[in-house]
Amino acid sequence: MRTPRLTVRPWSPLAATAGAALAVLLGASPGLAHSPTHAPGALPMAPPSSGSLLLDETFAGSQVDDPGFVPLDTACLTGASAEPPPGVSTVGPCDGPDQTTEPVPPAGTTPGYLQLTDSGTYRTGGMLYNRPLPGTGGLQVTFDQYQYGTNPDGAGADGIGFFLVDGATDLTSAGATGGSLGYAQRNLEPGVDGGYVGIGLDAYGNFANDFENRGNGCPEDQRSPITVDAQVPNTVTVRGPGQDIEGYCFLASTIEPDASTPTGYTSTLPGNLREQGTDPEPARRTVQITVSPDVRPTVEVDIDFHDGQGLQTVLVEQLPEDAPPTYKFGFSASTGGFFDTHLIGNVTAMSVQELDELNVVKTVTSGTTEPYDVGDTVDYEFLVTNTGTGTLSDVTVNDPSVTDISCPETELGPAGTPTSSMVCTGSHVITEEDVLTGTFTNTATAAGENAAGDEVVSNESSASVPVVQLVQELVIDKSASVAEVGPGGEVTYTVTVSNEGDAAVDPAEFSDDLSGVLDDAVLVGEPVADVGSVSVDGSVLEWSGALAPGESATITYVVRVDDPDEGDRVLRNAVNSETEGARCADGEDLPCETEVTVVVPPAPELVIDKSASVAEVGPGGEVTYTVTVSNEGDAAVDPAEFSDDLSGVLDDAVLVGEPVADVGSVSVDGSVLEWSGALAPGESATITYVVRVDDPDEGDRVLRNAVNSETEGARCADGEDLPCETEVTVRVPGPQPPCCECHCDCCCHKPPHHGDKPPHHGHKPPHHGHKPPHHGDKPPHHCGKPEHAHGA
Repeated sequence: MRTPRLTVRPWSPLAATAGAALAVLLGASPGLAHSPTHAPGALPMAPPSSGSLLLDETFAGSQVDDPGFVPLDTACLTGASAEPPPGVSTVGPCDGPDQTTEPVPPAGTTPGYLQLTDSGTYRTGGMLYNRPLPGTGGLQVTFDQYQYGTNPDGAGADGIGFFLVDGATDLTSAGATGGSLGYAQRNLEPGVDGGYVGIGLDAYGNFANDFENRGNGCPEDQRSPITVDAQVPNTVTVRGPGQDIEGYCFLASTIEPDASTPTGYTSTLPGNLREQGTDPEPARRTVQITVSPDVRPTVEVDIDFHDGQGLQTVLVEQLPEDAPPTYKFGFSASTGGFFDTHLIGNVTAMSVQELDELNVVKTVTSGTTEPYDVGDTVDYEFLVTNTGTGTLSDVTVNDPSVTDISCPETELGPAGTPTSSMVCTGSHVITEEDVLTGTFTNTATAAGENAAGDEVVSNESSASVPVVQLVQELVIDKSASVAEVGPGGEVTYTVTVSNEGDAAVDPAEFSDDLSGVLDDAVLVGEPVADVGSVSVDGSVLEWSGALAPGESATITYVVRVDDPDEGDRVLRNAVNSETEGARCADGEDLPCETEVTVVVPPAPELVIDKSASVAEVGPGGEVTYTVTVSNEGDAAVDPAEFSDDLSGVLDDAVLVGEPVADVGSVSVDGSVLEWSGALAPGESATITYVVRVDDPDEGDRVLRNAVNSETEGARCADGEDLPCETEVTVRVPGPQPPCCECHCDCCCHKPPHHGDKPPHHGHKPPHHGHKPPHHGDKPPHHCGKPEHAHGA
């Protein structure tokens, strides 16, 4: 059956920009320089892949079960004898008039082949695989190709093209025919959509030249050395990425200069790509194409000519653009005035590196390279592949940023089978939170259950899109109410957090390390925030809240310095924030620091000088007391104070008038005189008061008083510790009680001794009968002698 030619190319901005979008996101750069010629066998041959099986299709049966295979034009299945049933590939039997020109394999006989063209002239046929394969572990595709026929002089045409495209492309058609081998452009006929790399197995030799506008728009270092209508038969040529009629640049070919040929070049292949004859088997060539798993991969082409030499490396070339995350592939063949039969068989696809048993590849399918704005929708595809040997059930995809993920199945068949993979879809609407950097990236995983009931979890796969970045700028201003504070003083801290950017910040946050403050002070009350919430945990204050652009939050708290301060006498703290775009108001990087010095004032020195106007006083006499209080320190004393205990004075005397102070205030409460006042350094206060001794004095005849003070640094003027004491003796004149009546706790006058002074004849009456005898009645002399006693 002849497959109808797909004449309508479903070109769209999605297909046209998918490869370019990926290149922008991954930072693709212009193509690398290449060496246009490669000697066969000069590079090490790639060993068969030991990666994960992704696809296995022999094309030997009567139908192709995988509906991902899409036949083009004359492509047919030689083993088919009837139209395929629903749900499988639509490739049918080779029974059309443009499918049976000899030599071709017998129709309806298995094992058979995928026939791209028969040996008729001007035929075109192709087979596309329009299901993505994961590319993150590299890709190795192996297949048998057959080019054979009965052209005169052994010339065949045109050849077979193999190509890889970006897996995001809806691959429904090939590129230009003829010498472009279904990959590149040809004059104004476009190349394949989303083209990434094309390999020409070129029997006729046109794929190596840049004639017919091939390589349009390519840089000089990606131009073919052959630019005219000249062929180099039996060559393998690699062309790079392209779209529409741009690109598909020449990268490398198995050609070398040869002046003896019409084109000036000859092929370096170690064998022939085609066979002259009617039997396909002698024409079998096994081709292995390996794309490395590197970001900027290398493609290697190995061919087994079945001449006993095994696989031989014929080309190795690094590709000029970064690889897409997934691939689709296709085959194409054509004939012209010259012709051959073109067959394909035994196609397998494997990863170069072994993949997880359940593999997921996330890609963006929105179809734009422009940055996304807030509110725009990003569309995603999730390629989920079972690379294990058993069936997986309950397969799901999880992406925290994509809530509408939809998968066509929940069960995946064993690796390489038509049901081993599926494509899930989902979308995400860009939010303000997504545009704080220039790129939005999110990550997906998949999970399923194997036959034993064990959970199988996939790798993580991320995809990124450019976004219109909103600047997030959180400005933190930290201040203290004072630069210096004394013990017992308070400091008010204020932290103002301002959103000076374009985007809302939710949450904005900061932490304030108070460990360098609380070694000298304590918090007073609770911190207060006018926006958001604030708390203290140990020595760390934490705040968080939502701030719209232009909005601010103010957080305040108060500390009181210890008195005395036994810390390091510096209040240091630092505000830090993990919020994106946070900085200090002074332009410095975080943390925002403040430092307050605890100033301990010099110790006060209050000198108290207490004096009495006399040392002795008689009954009825007066004593003036003077108390001078002097601030001899470096700091003001406010209040300075003292108290004067007058209880030892007022048992013998009474106050005369009111006490007087030239500084401060003085008062008497009961028997205590109290003074207080403010004294600057060097300033003094004088307090005076007067007492009059009782007459008669019935007290203890000694005026004792003591000045004390609770003011820090107070001392007596004589250098002694407080209290500062005075003592005035009350002298009582006149006759004294006889010594016989004197006791040891009284003061007795010693009677005059006869012989010491002349007798007072006539002046003093005789003592006959009046003076008691002294026998045992006179107190001993140690009983006491008044200071005013006559005589010695």
